[in-house]
Amino acid sequence: MKKMFLAVLTSLALCSYGFAQDDDDEYEEDEAPAKVVKKAAVEEDEEEEEDAAPAKKKEKKSSRKAGEAFVGFGIDLSDAIVGGLDGSVARFSVAFKLNPSMELSAIFGMYHHGETTADVNGTEVGAEDNYTALSIGVGFDYYLGTPILPTSIGGQVIYDSFDEDNSALEFNILFGAHAEVVKNFVVSAQIGLGINYIMGKEGDTDTSRLDFGFAPGIKATWYAF
Repeated sequence: MKKMFLAVLTSLALCSYGFAQDDDDEYEEDEAPAKVVKKAAVEEDEEEEEDAAPAKKKEKKSSRKAGEAFVGFGIDLSDAIVGGLDGSVARFSVAFKLNPSMELSAIFGMYHHGETTADVNGTEVGAEDNYTALSIGVGFDYYLGTPILPTSIGGQVIYDSFDEDNSALEFNILFGAHAEVVKNFVVSAQIGLGINYIMGKEGDTDTSRLDFGFAPGIKATWYAF
């Protein structure tokens, strides 16, 4: 009888131990996925932070300094003064600062010569000498790093149309010195070589010639915005 009682107790003890082992294994299996999920979430957060870092770097862009003007309006003072006297075209320009060292300009001008009339025996007679001269071109200046005054080298290509029969193509290679009289108002003195290819017509004959010489000039530019 005692042997049978000990056998029953031993069987119960072994069953209890088996159930305890099964519960522990299930508990460990339940905890494992949670640890995996937490680890995956941490890795995703780290990847998002790494992706966000380059985006912040891209937001930094180089820009002009605050208050630095970009567009300027200029007039060639030598042409403006002499233009009304000899019939040459007074030229204006719009300058664009591409960067602190380079500037691109659009050049244009206009001059209208009215018709000359005369009173002949009480009758007004026109000479038919009226015309409109137009000028259009581009200019480029590269600024040098000189210590006292800003200086530049550059060039111009300009097309002049004097009337339907006469025109010219102008090439200028210029060296300039620039002085800022007041803020954003610059006076420039320029000198260089000018080459003019002039085309015309005399009767039924087409004519052309090539002129060259010094090309001095004084220009004032106001950098508005």
